[in-house]
Amino acid sequence: GEMQTVVIVGAIGFAILLIACFNFINLSIALNIRRNREAGIKKVFGSGKPAIVLQFLGETLIITLVSLISASLLVSMLVDGFNSMFHNDISFNLLDIRMLLFMALVTLFTVLAAGLLPAFYLASSNPVQVLKGKLPTSHSYSKFRQGLIVFQLVIPVVLIICMMIIKAQDFYMRNFDVGVEQDKVIVIENTENIQKHAGAFKNDLLANTGISAVSFNNCIPATGFGPTGDVNWDGKAVTEKQMFWCVNSDFDYNKIVKLDMVEGRFFDPAYAMDSNNYLVNDVAARVMKFKSPVGSSLTVEGRKGSVIGVIRGFHVLDLSGPIVPAIIRLRPAQSPFIMVKYNSGSFLTMAGKIRETAKKYDPATLIQPRLFRDITSVSRLSLPSNLVGLAFIIALSLACMGLFGLASFTAESRTREIGIRKTNGAGILSIMKLLLANYSKWVTVAIIIAIPLAYVVGSMFLARFHFHTPMPVWAFIAGPVMAYVIAISTVSWQSWKAASRNPVDAIRSE
Repeated sequence: GEMQTVVIVGAIGFAILLIACFNFINLSIALNIRRNREAGIKKVFGSGKPAIVLQFLGETLIITLVSLISASLLVSMLVDGFNSMFHNDISFNLLDIRMLLFMALVTLFTVLAAGLLPAFYLASSNPVQVLKGKLPTSHSYSKFRQGLIVFQLVIPVVLIICMMIIKAQDFYMRNFDVGVEQDKVIVIENTENIQKHAGAFKNDLLANTGISAVSFNNCIPATGFGPTGDVNWDGKAVTEKQMFWCVNSDFDYNKIVKLDMVEGRFFDPAYAMDSNNYLVNDVAARVMKFKSPVGSSLTVEGRKGSVIGVIRGFHVLDLSGPIVPAIIRLRPAQSPFIMVKYNSGSFLTMAGKIRETAKKYDPATLIQPRLFRDITSVSRLSLPSNLVGLAFIIALSLACMGLFGLASFTAESRTREIGIRKTNGAGILSIMKLLLANYSKWVTVAIIIAIPLAYVVGSMFLARFHFHTPMPVWAFIAGPVMAYVIAISTVSWQSWKAASRNPVDAIRSE
């Protein structure tokens, strides 16, 4: 889980850095049209292309270093809050040689990725044309720059679709039927003092109105625990190695966890031998090749008994993997958890009653009741989905900032055209439609490219889970629509300002 988060954060950080570089390239080329006179004059006085390229790369380096220093200060201020929020212990040491090397590499990559193309474009100015007053404009909407605009819009569209897919899987896992009423079961951790008085503790809890069952066990369904290989049965090959997940339960486990019995019965206090007997799930029965599981001999960790029942399914581990071979046995004394089921009242009321009862037997320990639905190990997707959602906001904001800057430059460079059109009767809406046509086309192309990419990434993500939600079609509609509306809204304001200008002022300025 931690490595998954690291990979997600790293990939998102790189994607956002690329968007920033592409924004810088686009806006630099647009603004460099005005700097062609400067570059042309420098060439007349003997400057070569390398000198102009190095000058621009130097300017880019200064901007990148200022950004790096600002980012380092922000990280140093935010790292403590991040650690407290996510219960981590991440340190940020600028004197660490590995950190310095990493920052140097990121700075070098950023300077070259963002600065090379605008630098070469600026250095390619023709001094003769510049001195004649002819400034180039053909590069303002080159195919390459349009491609950069499209690509920087693809990233946030992919991110928002992926965020919705992760959210859908998180919702699916949290609401998957693992045999427990998730809003009616409370889990607390067992303690040594409570265990010494397990029977009295259980009876005191059951005396409360609303509490219907209490079970001491080591298995909260769909959360997982360690397996054992010390399992033997008749017909097992000497060289055969197979891991089994052994559930320590009591006589009331099936009152809280719904077990789908297909053969036999659950443990019953009326049968004294049940303390040595076992239940197995259908997967374990297939592994042990039992033709008739009930009544078969089974030895677990040196204790020999008989199989008295077979259950179907039963999710010991989380939903990312398949159903594993499971064995249920009576071991209430070796149970780190206590599960409490209630059928009336609120969680807060029941949690208060549980704390009050636990304090009677173990006053020194602070008991923290948790609702089954709120147990974080049921689904570890909340953090990744929130990170991807935050990355979408940042990525789309950067892309929209780039579009806004480009829209400002475009509107200013087309001042005379807009003035002439308005003088000839063009309305504000028709001019806005003209100005927004390119932006709408770019966003649409970005969405067309992003949808199959997001589908591939989403499919790879869902394939990691043995039990997963179907691909949510709504994500491929809602995500792109949201991104389209935000992107077009960003440039609409600038287009409206340009279209609303007085045509007399526009023509007079020319």
